[in-house]
Amino acid sequence: MTNLSLAKVFNLDMPEGIEIEQGCGGAFVPPQNPSYKLRKELARVMYGFFVSGDVALTLMGLQGCGKSSLPREWHARLGYPLMEYTCNARTEMTDLIGMYKPNEKGSLTFAEGPLLVCARNGYSLLLDEYNVMDPGVAAAMHPWIEGTGAYVPELKEFVRPAPGFRVFMTANPADAGQGFMGRVEQDAALEDRSWSVWVDYANQEDETEIVSQIFVKSGESPESAETVSKKMVEMANKLRKQFAEGRLKMAMSTRCLCRWATCATIFSNAGGDTTPLSFGLELAFTNKLPPEEKAAVNEMAYQMFGGGPKK
Repeated sequence: MTNLSLAKVFNLDMPEGIEIEQGCGGAFVPPQNPSYKLRKELARVMYGFFVSGDVALTLMGLQGCGKSSLPREWHARLGYPLMEYTCNARTEMTDLIGMYKPNEKGSLTFAEGPLLVCARNGYSLLLDEYNVMDPGVAAAMHPWIEGTGAYVPELKEFVRPAPGFRVFMTANPADAGQGFMGRVEQDAALEDRSWSVWVDYANQEDETEIVSQIFVKSGESPESAETVSKKMVEMANKLRKQFAEGRLKMAMSTRCLCRWATCATIFSNAGGDTTPLSFGLELAFTNKLPPEEKAAVNEMAYQMFGGGPKK
């Protein structure tokens, strides 16, 4: 048995004695993202959940805040298998448990779904956007996220989850007013069976570091990269405030910030009357806004960065 120090694995300022047993490895361990930065407060939650023995953890937050990347990178760095399934309004339990499908011999073979595979093998399952599922379907998850398992009629077998089985569920707010369509309130009995954490956007220092890495990789000096990244994050936080006040259609996520930086590095010579930052902002964010909001955001960018963005 090998224990891994979270401080060393994730480069965190925390006691090195806080350790997690290394996972079993295998084909279902996600690839690592070298640029990923784990926030200390979220590391505490993940550590507590892993050692608690509980099965389910719900990660809630706005788009692009890191809900899915948190369990994905945790499993990648620590060597734990993780299967992912993106839910939709037509998701049924057969999609998760499995169903009979035609085989090469012309007969039917039972193909196990991700939930059953993970339960049998003690893997983790990430259910992305779980609150777009019908609440009745989600309620059928109860025995699985309690760790007791259930009878699978197609197999005539009672399947009890193996040790290590965990379910991570991500969700955007069920609020169409914030631009999240198709989300539904889930059954309170399901939510009562799960840990729950709100994942906010990273703080200004961490986001600046994340964005700076993109510019540095493109050849910018660390000093120049940090300067422009700080201003980009500052602008993102202003836009998030406007979104919270109902003055903007959508918030600028960390994912959008990174796309903005990437576009700016790709289009180093945008041409016309736009700078790379202005052109990148349009591609990453403002083209998704109504005309009046796009003009206001472009004007904000002009005031902060210059460059005559198109309106």
